[in-house]
Amino acid sequence: AQPEGLTTRRAPVPDRAQFIAALEAEHAAFEEFVGVLESESAALAGNDIDALPALARAKSDKVVLLSRMFEERRAFMHAAGF
Repeated sequence: AQPEGLTTRRAPVPDRAQFIAALEAEHAAFEEFVGVLESESAALAGNDIDALPALARAKSDKVVLLSRMFEERRAFMHAAGF
């Protein structure tokens, strides 16, 4: 039994379909990130130094996006009791 006046509330669990859509979006973002890494590798191998600043920005943007998506997934899992 809980002490009087205290209640335990669990955050509402988001819709399963929304979670699946978010996972699919995260997967697509990872694929885009890998594409940026492959482009960066090709630029380095080809001595294309001029391409590197834009690729570094793109890589950074993808890391920020993936970090946000991870936090959203973690919050969903927490709300679902995992």
